[in-house]
Amino acid sequence: MTQGRNPSDEEWDDLVRRFFESDGVESNGPEYVSSEYVSSESSGREASSPEIPEELNESSGELDEHFVPPEPRPLGVGNPLTVLAWLAAAGGPLLLVLFAIVWRSAPFMAWFGAIALAIAGIGYLWWNLPSERNDFNNGAEL
Repeated sequence: MTQGRNPSDEEWDDLVRRFFESDGVESNGPEYVSSEYVSSESSGREASSPEIPEELNESSGELDEHFVPPEPRPLGVGNPLTVLAWLAAAGGPLLLVLFAIVWRSAPFMAWFGAIALAIAGIGYLWWNLPSERNDFNNGAEL
């Protein structure tokens, strides 16, 4: 096939037929078969079934027990200042949107308070970011 040309149905059917006839193994190239899967009395292509290690055997008793994860912590539990900062960082812009939609004649101090609340929350969260980077944890730091 040439590049940029769509195969016809006959070419595609021929390709699929040849694929299933060859069983996915080409006889032209070298065979790379691990020695643990080939028995000593087998000749080249015949491979014995591999033995399953005991730890992977499904009939072992260890796999019958199901893993039950521990109960997660409640959402409200944590550093109170961090929770308050998240509320301020999210609540300040929400207040600004509500003021713009519902209460357009809000006093200047209400607008200023919502802006200050958002800036303070974002500033606190930014200040408490980890200052040193650990290349071995892929950013997964609690």
